[in-house]
Amino acid sequence: MTDSLFRLAHWQPEIAVQLIEIHQAALRDDDVDLLRNTPELADAVAAAHFAQKLAATEAEGTMCARVILGTGEAEGRVLGQVMASQIERTHSTAWISYWLRPEARGRGIASAALRQCVDLLHDECGIYRLELGHRIDNPASGHVAAAAGFLREGTERQRLTYGRQRYDVHRWARLAGDPRPWQVSREGHTASHAAGH
Repeated sequence: MTDSLFRLAHWQPEIAVQLIEIHQAALRDDDVDLLRNTPELADAVAAAHFAQKLAATEAEGTMCARVILGTGEAEGRVLGQVMASQIERTHSTAWISYWLRPEARGRGIASAALRQCVDLLHDECGIYRLELGHRIDNPASGHVAAAAGFLREGTERQRLTYGRQRYDVHRWARLAGDPRPWQVSREGHTASHAAGH
């Protein structure tokens, strides 16, 4: 199962220091999306400050960030992140974002991590509506959203500007009561495994 390839965790200083190399690699490879989603950290002190700031913001209740860590041979290696920001309690909404380093892409990790994050946000954080958006020329992000039960709600014309070009954005959302078929799959797998013993 894809879930066995990673685990979600809180950012810690000793984990955040890996962001230095990830951002430098994105700069070297001209990975624009990764550059925009990862902070530029000068050293371990800056990495520690980054982790501490995330923890403080989460304690305030306006953000929920989880690092995607590899397991097995990749144990402890940062593969990416899933995050809910702009958490708004009056209307019970949050904005979702996610990113993966290149080596982790195309393996279903982003979708599986987002599904775990959806469960966390709906069930433990009590957030009713989750929203996200992506450029229309990034269909992979849409596949991730759909696999986590998000429904596409429309297109915002020329919403974002990168360089001199403007891009349309697909908007997605899911509600707490929307189907989560992966939970049924997990329960079925557990029941089947138990019956075999």
